[in-house]
Amino acid sequence: MAEDAIKFWFESSVDTIQLTEEGPFLIQSNTLGFGVPPLTIRYLEGAGAGGKRYNSRVGMRPLDVGLLITAADRMDLDTKARYLAKVLRVWSPPPKIVAEYPTGERYSLTFDYLGGLEGNYQDVDADTYKVVLSLMCPQPYWEAVEPQGFTLKVKRATTTFRPKLGDLAIDDAQVIGTVDVFNAGEVPAPLSWMFVGPASEVFVQSDLGSFHYNAPLAVNETIFINSEEGTVTGFFGENKYDSMGLAPKFFSLPPGTTRIDVQMPDATPDSQVVATYMNRREVIL
Repeated sequence: MAEDAIKFWFESSVDTIQLTEEGPFLIQSNTLGFGVPPLTIRYLEGAGAGGKRYNSRVGMRPLDVGLLITAADRMDLDTKARYLAKVLRVWSPPPKIVAEYPTGERYSLTFDYLGGLEGNYQDVDADTYKVVLSLMCPQPYWEAVEPQGFTLKVKRATTTFRPKLGDLAIDDAQVIGTVDVFNAGEVPAPLSWMFVGPASEVFVQSDLGSFHYNAPLAVNETIFINSEEGTVTGFFGENKYDSMGLAPKFFSLPPGTTRIDVQMPDATPDSQVVATYMNRREVIL
């Protein structure tokens, strides 16, 4: 394999299977689906000729992964095929295919196994087996493995809070921060939020949307907001959506820079607001 080539592997709770290194499983050139995901366009037809475009959405990504399985003999080939099926047929958490650039940057796609290992006897030799795995990716974009994000927190009197993700430390009785966030991906990236009390309430606003957590937070009480799924939960997973203000509009980060304003009245040095996201790409070849 060339030094500048992208490495691919399957990964699940069972094991990791390399697909581009020398080994029993080798990805083939008949693999399809790593490029641009499919676009579904809806048209409206009226009384006149033709129709009009109404809306569009990116659909799920189908993957057809061609593999060459090699083994010492027919019995070993049988064992490897059954183990591959065991790695791929995991329901929760779903398996993923991971792509690693020569720089070490990694992106992944989660998928469901649909078929391909049923077995065509003509494709099985004494020590090789050619298969095309049929996979479906409900979330169609390649997603970075390492999260990006920022933290807002009141600065203590003696030290400045410097977490790994970067932060704004605020000298005040409340967290009031304006932060410019850069999404280096190719498509919008959903934000996940974590609020840690104490605070009387939390406001988040940008040109893309805004929302208000309209309930007090006790010391160390934690609230999680998943912008993509629209869920608001407590530390133990309890539903906290009823504590949101009127008509919350959660937003994703478009490619480029987005300015976000955060307010957290009655915060202390134990309070914090953490936002994380994963860069996303359409194409990895």
